[in-house]
Amino acid sequence: MPFVQVTQIQFKELVIDEEVKSICDGALALKASCLHPTTGQPLIKSITGGIDHSTEGRQGGMTHVFVTEFETEDDRRIYVNEDQQHRKFCEELSDMTAKISIVDFAPGVF
Repeated sequence: MPFVQVTQIQFKELVIDEEVKSICDGALALKASCLHPTTGQPLIKSITGGIDHSTEGRQGGMTHVFVTEFETEDDRRIYVNEDQQHRKFCEELSDMTAKISIVDFAPGVF
């Protein structure tokens, strides 16, 4: 069963545009660098992201969003709990964020 992870980010005010771009590029690059430890296949099925453009005013300060799709729950588990590239990225990201929200779900399961 596929799993989807939605990550919303509010960068700290002092983070410059070049750093934000570097983080965003790094997030998208995780698809190629996060590999299953036994099969060597990508853990991430797809990833996309962008700057918030909502007109509803309910973003809560979040400015950037990424949607990451995993083929299986196990791929998502390995990515979150074991993958060293993901951990390194999270460490870099944590110094630049004022707020972050991460929600995972299985499509159609309520």
